[in-house]
Amino acid sequence: MLVSHSELSAGGRGASVAAMTAMLGVSTALLSTIGNDTDSKMLLSFLRSSGVNTACIRRSQGRSAQVDIYVDYRGRMHAMFFDPGATESLAQGGLTPREKNILASANIVFFTSVSNQLGLASLKAISETRQTVVGSIPSDLLTFRYDSNYIGQLLGRCEFLIMNKWEFSTLNARLRIGSGGTLVRNFPNIRALVVTRGALPTRVFSRTKGVQEIPVPRSRGANIVGAGDGFAAEFLAALVNESADILLCVRKGHSAAKQVVASTTAYANLR
Repeated sequence: MLVSHSELSAGGRGASVAAMTAMLGVSTALLSTIGNDTDSKMLLSFLRSSGVNTACIRRSQGRSAQVDIYVDYRGRMHAMFFDPGATESLAQGGLTPREKNILASANIVFFTSVSNQLGLASLKAISETRQTVVGSIPSDLLTFRYDSNYIGQLLGRCEFLIMNKWEFSTLNARLRIGSGGTLVRNFPNIRALVVTRGALPTRVFSRTKGVQEIPVPRSRGANIVGAGDGFAAEFLAALVNESADILLCVRKGHSAAKQVVASTTAYANLR
């Protein structure tokens, strides 16, 4: 593969969603781990300048997680390689008292690309509380880090599930769900499954209203990397303020994704 230009930036789904959610004025903390390399300094600086509480970010020996994404001049992604790095050691020793307090005090807990052990420990920590749980099951958890126990428990606790069409297709192949409507019926705790489909209308599955399609606004940009993270950040921020109106949350998510597509990085300044 011939590469004509390269760029290094802070990101990853957890970091990008946390940063953009904080930019929208929502009190945000990130539970994660980073390495002891030079990239970790850049990532911490990015998170803190965005307003994210980094008190629960652990430091580990080795390198920070890294994602290599290859796109063409139109912004279309052709390949992605994920190196989990320090995240593999995230759940060693269980959750600390500070991490448990952060989870207990949260109104909304967003689960994304974490180690299966950390995911299970976090689900256990909030098992007797009433936080709204939003899940996002990215490709790395559906492929080489797949754990049916963790995925099953997450689906059994989520109220909202956000996935893109490829992620849902992969989950469907793993669990043989059949359709979004079937998933919602099989897990009565899920109020809505939101499946983004690029430029095609986003589909929202719920038991009360069936399937609804929300048109995606056109964008002049070409940078699709991180658009889903922008969508999730604005969805979460809207959920804090407009908890009953899921369609409004989706429309606001579209607005943030449009800003990311028009930017030159994997995130947008949503302030």
